[in-house]
Amino acid sequence: MFRILSGLILTLCLFLNLVHAQTPQAEPKYRILGITVEGASDENTRRVVSQSSGLAVGQEVTIPGDEKFSDAVRRLYRLGSFSDISVVAERIIDQGAYLVIRVKDEPLLGEYTITGVRKSQNDELRKKIDLLRGRPVKPADVAVARQRILDHFQSKGNSLVKVEVETKMGGDGRKNLTFKVERGPTLEVKQIEIVGNESISSARIKRKMKDVKEDKWWRFFKKNTFNRDKFDEALTKVVGMY
Repeated sequence: MFRILSGLILTLCLFLNLVHAQTPQAEPKYRILGITVEGASDENTRRVVSQSSGLAVGQEVTIPGDEKFSDAVRRLYRLGSFSDISVVAERIIDQGAYLVIRVKDEPLLGEYTITGVRKSQNDELRKKIDLLRGRPVKPADVAVARQRILDHFQSKGNSLVKVEVETKMGGDGRKNLTFKVERGPTLEVKQIEIVGNESISSARIKRKMKDVKEDKWWRFFKKNTFNRDKFDEALTKVVGMY
């Protein structure tokens, strides 16, 4: 009887130890004792980073993996001035932690120029490009500016236009951009040919495409410049006929 009872007690102890081992342990919490910002260019920027992160001395955080860290990174990315942002615990002392926020400044724009275009076109393009001197310039900003130049010339009939972006860092650490434009030939619509239409006449389809002008003898003094936007709009109208 004693042996049976001892065996049951031993089995129960082993079972309890196994359950305890499999129970997930809560991650320890630490109180923030200090926050340091690395990578920012000056004291004012470091202060902005610290305040914008949402982290503060005295807060309790879980290390590793606290949501407050990922929230801080998202807030700082939304400022649009930094890249390669991370938040790490540099030192842990008893129940306290010293945090480091590491950022990389996006370079500021020095100046940008547009080559291969006339002065009037240059002035018109600058009204469409949202690049400002002295402001952070990200790769996405450059891509948007390039696309707007492409869109401008394609709408004028230069469907084969090319735009190359050249980047150079100035002596002051600012980024200078050059948009090199090759307009290419202006495309004109010689003739619109409708193929495969059985239920709708070509004349009806062409009437739907009235904004895409063909080369006709009575339009001798007018250009039949190919406009991609108008062509796409005309195709949408034609599809709507079926």
